[in-house]
Amino acid sequence: LPDRSTYCGKRDYALLCLSIDTAIRPSEALSLNVEDVNLKEMVVLVRASVAKTRKSRTLPFSIETAKALQALIASRPREWETTLLFANYEGDRLTVSGWRQRLKKVYAPKLGLKRLSPYDLRHDAALHFLRNGMNPFALQTIMGHTTLDMTKRYIALAESDIREAQEKASP
Repeated sequence: LPDRSTYCGKRDYALLCLSIDTAIRPSEALSLNVEDVNLKEMVVLVRASVAKTRKSRTLPFSIETAKALQALIASRPREWETTLLFANYEGDRLTVSGWRQRLKKVYAPKLGLKRLSPYDLRHDAALHFLRNGMNPFALQTIMGHTTLDMTKRYIALAESDIREAQEKASP
């Protein structure tokens, strides 16, 4: 949905891709600096200083996210003094509240959704990781949770997921 001919559209697209691809916390994503992104290795470093748990972690991402991040970085105005990866249109910090409002007012209506929040992206990413076969312990690490109990809170399996799992695993 984002208009990728504008800086804000490129930023939104890259932030959507990164959020869905890594299940990164919104506050962590919006605290990333350009140097935290390694496009060659296709990983992003969540520094301990910005991580909720105060433990750094490295999150791999897909080629689509790499392309989106590369386009975003290339489109940043040279006069900006900020090192933040995701800045607003003036080069200042994009806040979680600002990102939430953008998702709610710009993208949710276009998708026919009553709501869409940064944490919805994180929750959906977690659920899709599991549906696609990710080990719950790997998901715990990616999400930056200290316990598996916290990871379980994010996952609400639909009845169809339970039926499919039963059919697949039934002796």
